[in-house]
Amino acid sequence: MVEPGPIRRTAADGDDGGARGDPINSRDPSSPMTLAVHLVQPIVPAYRVPVFRALAASKGVDLTVWADVRTTTGSLKGIAADSGFRIRPAPLRWLGPFCWQGRSIDAAREADVLILGWSARSLDLPLALRRARRRGAGTVL
Repeated sequence: MVEPGPIRRTAADGDDGGARGDPINSRDPSSPMTLAVHLVQPIVPAYRVPVFRALAASKGVDLTVWADVRTTTGSLKGIAADSGFRIRPAPLRWLGPFCWQGRSIDAAREADVLILGWSARSLDLPLALRRARRRGAGTVL
């Protein structure tokens, strides 16, 4: 489910990202728009890299993937860097049957669109969703 959020222009477009006014109504229609899309997941497995590269190459998308760059999950090994998109470290911690990836809350503070994986074991998921929605960012689960 996607919830609409405000579209913000980047600083390169000469706008403050809507901090001083309505980013939709005050925008110049001839200026390119860029959405800060932040995707949070446990690791970045190699088989998802082409999808992330394609998304990052899309016009108007500034993709940042937040993931644990030190981990392997089962037979999957994550990558730590890629030239096609930005990866920011988001360590995943297990607390018994529950997990905590606290940097998802940081991602929610910066995103125009926040993409999170659904897990009933995630302790940070409701906090990140609430942060993003209060800011008016779009959310995808």
